Amino acid sequence: MCRELGLISVGQINIDGTKIRANAANRRTRTREEYQKWLTSIDEKIRQILSEAEATDSKEDQVFKDKRGDELPRQIQDQQKLKDKIQQVMEKFKDEKEKINLTDPDARFMKDGRYRIDTNYNCQAVLSKEQFILASEVLTEPSDRKALSVMVEATDQNLGQPILEVAADAGYSSYDNYEYLDKNHKIGYIPDQNLRKGNAQDKPYHQDHFTYDSQKDIFLCPEGKLLNLYKIRREERSYRKFQVKIYKAKDCPACPKKSLCSRQKYRTITIEDRKALLLEMRKRLETEIGRNKYLQRLWTTEPFFGHLKYNLGYRHFFLRSLKKVKGEFRLMCIGYNLKKMHKMLAFS
Repeated sequence: MCRELGLISVGQINIDGTKIRANAANRRTRTREEYQKWLTSIDEKIRQILSEAEATDSKEDQVFKDKRGDELPRQIQDQQKLKDKIQQVMEKFKDEKEKINLTDPDARFMKDGRYRIDTNYNCQAVLSKEQFILASEVLTEPSDRKALSVMVEATDQNLGQPILEVAADAGYSSYDNYEYLDKNHKIGYIPDQNLRKGNAQDKPYHQDHFTYDSQKDIFLCPEGKLLNLYKIRREERSYRKFQVKIYKAKDCPACPKKSLCSRQKYRTITIEDRKALLLEMRKRLETEIGRNKYLQRLWTTEPFFGHLKYNLGYRHFFLRSLKKVKGEFRLMCIGYNLKKMHKMLAFS
């Protein structure tokens, strides 16, 4: 609708996410072992209630009044319901380290922007440069890395045409995402976590100062020492096969600069076979155009989440379960778009 009214221009999209509290208490998020201990305590409590009931058998008429007399006391019914719910949640566990919330099993422990760990959902949004929401999604994965392909494909589907450029912060950077954008012919503006740390400038023996000879397949350190190919580690995942090359020096023990170069006995360099995609991304972001494209993300996505949380006070969900939470978040996004459309049309 926004595109038909000429309110948005499709080209670059800007992706960002935020953590929003689930409608569930942190204390009810537990591991399988903790749930098992809880079940044990419930069984013990039920036995205690039954024992007390038998001890007060003479007062049975007062307890059950005009009922048949064989109904379970209310306390036992409550404990049995809790026990049944715990057993249902325990069926969802995939490993011993996983933690699941009893109230909302879909919610997960996640670190928010203030570095607090709460029972949250990861809410994602794609915005145009006009600050209209083009796609939204709610994920149970704490990391933003797996969200990029989901959000790009959702935007393509909503718009009915492929987008050309994607901007996101360093939380979305990964070799998988760089490869995804490259294969789908999309230009990305996503810095990696080390881009702004200044490692190469501050550390003379940073990996970036090592020279690679493609013909000999070797590296030369700043002191002129060779790093030969040591081994190739091949890995296979569901989506592709890839390899990592490890180069290792031999002359490190006798080098006077070793303490500045490496804590290991021999300096090594690890190169992923997709490193060229990362270098290409860095080179693009170093240009003036690339910096401006990336900065567009700041004044498009940040205002939306700021308005949502601080102006509207929408910092936790009211519904439970991933399906219902998705609907709740989309309603908030629809309301945001409608209000923005009304404002723009009113002043146009």
